[in-house]
Amino acid sequence: MGKYIRCIVLLLLIAAAVCLGIRFYPVWRAARYLHENMDLAHYAYELEVELDSGALRREYGSLFTVLTGMTGFEEDALCHLTVRGNVWEDTIHVLLYPQGAGNPLVELYLGNDMDVINETLIYHAVRSHLAEQFRLFGLVLPEQEESLYMSLEQVEQMFGLDLESVRNFGLPFTGDEISAVRYFILLAVMDREKGEGRSLYSLETGQMAAGIEVPEGGSDVPLTLRLHIEKPGETDEKILGIISRLGFPVDRGRLSMVKSVSLTMVPGGNEIVMPENFVNQTVVELISRIRELLIKLFG
Repeated sequence: MGKYIRCIVLLLLIAAAVCLGIRFYPVWRAARYLHENMDLAHYAYELEVELDSGALRREYGSLFTVLTGMTGFEEDALCHLTVRGNVWEDTIHVLLYPQGAGNPLVELYLGNDMDVINETLIYHAVRSHLAEQFRLFGLVLPEQEESLYMSLEQVEQMFGLDLESVRNFGLPFTGDEISAVRYFILLAVMDREKGEGRSLYSLETGQMAAGIEVPEGGSDVPLTLRLHIEKPGETDEKILGIISRLGFPVDRGRLSMVKSVSLTMVPGGNEIVMPENFVNQTVVELISRIRELLIKLFG
C-alpha cells in the first residue's frame, strides 16, 4: 500500500512540475531575452509629464514668466509636456514639446563635459511671438535659417535665469547587467497576455502601472518598457528604486512638482554626437537687451 501511495505522490509531483514548466518556461525565456537585450545605457525614450503649476511657480517663477512672456506659450501648455529623446551612456538628447506644439520648443544635449541647447528653436519661438505682438521686433530680429547651438551659460545670460539644476543634471552610466533570474522573478509576478509576435507582461497598483512588451519567435516587434505613475513624489521607495535602476535619477523634492508621468523606453538607438556649430555671442546679447527692454516697458 505504501508503494502505491509513493507512486501516486511521485506522479502528482511530476504533474505539478510539468504544469509549472508549461506555465513558467515562456517567462524564463522572456527573462533571458531581457537579460540579453535590455540595454540600460543605450535607449530611446518618450515621457508624458503633467506638472503642478503652483509648485513650479514657487520654485521657478522667473523661468515661467520669461517663457510665457517671450514665447507666447500659456502656463498650462508648459505644465503638460512631451519629452522625447535618447540616452547613450553619459549623454542625453532631449526634445521638449509644450502641449499642442507641433515642433519642439527646446532641444538639449546634456553630457558630463558639455551641455548645449538649440538656439534656433528658441530664437524662432521668441521672434515669431514678439513679431506678432510688436512689428518692430520683426525688423530687429532677422530670420535665421541655420540650426545653431549655445551653452546653457549663454541661455542664462539671454533670459536672466539660473539653470544650475539643469547644468548639473546627468544620468549615471548604467553598465551593470541585471541577471536573468532577477528578470524572471519580476516577470513571474506580472500578468502575461499573449499577442501576435509578442508577450505583454503587466502589473498595476493603485498608483502605478507597468508593462514590458517582449518579442517572440523572431518577431520584429521592439522590446518596449512602459511605466505610468500618479503623484511620483508619494511613490513607495521600492518603486523609486526600480526607476533609479533604469538610469533615471530620483529626487523626491523635484518629484513633488510632478502630478503624473508616463515613460516609454525602447533599448538601442544611435550614438549621440554633440553639435559643434555655435551661435555668435552678438545674438545672445541682442536678445538679452530685448528682454531687459520688455521688463522696463511692461514689468
